[in-house]
Amino acid sequence: MSLISFYNTFNINEFLNSQIFISNIYLFFPIFLLFFINILAELNRSPADTVEAESELVSGYNTDYSGLTFAAFYLAEYTYILFWSIIIGILFFGSIPASFPTLLILFLIILIRAISPRLRYDQLLSLGWTKILPLSIGFLIFYFSLSTVF
Repeated sequence: MSLISFYNTFNINEFLNSQIFISNIYLFFPIFLLFFINILAELNRSPADTVEAESELVSGYNTDYSGLTFAAFYLAEYTYILFWSIIIGILFFGSIPASFPTLLILFLIILIRAISPRLRYDQLLSLGWTKILPLSIGFLIFYFSLSTVF
């Protein structure tokens, strides 16, 4: 919402036309971090994978499915990661889908899963409700006030 209120448009082409790479990194870096943390939680990736723990002995679809159905689950999961990498690349870096920032975000999502520990459910809820939500609302107000100035 902060990007939409700053650019005053929902059109992806206008996002791409109005973005300048250097200024957007510095201007929208806090929003990028908040959005990236939220995407990791949405993807059920490693700091926020409270839905299913793959390292446990019995973990839902890992034991219920095999072969092609198991491959379909993992294909859907990694397609979702690729989709959000493309969206982040378009919104924050103004890049076309198959460019360097999109691949860098994809690599970063996979790397964070490899190096980060898992959050408990209460820690994840505390992070979302007491830290990310107030910061997001504050940045929304800030970027909306910037858009009226420019």
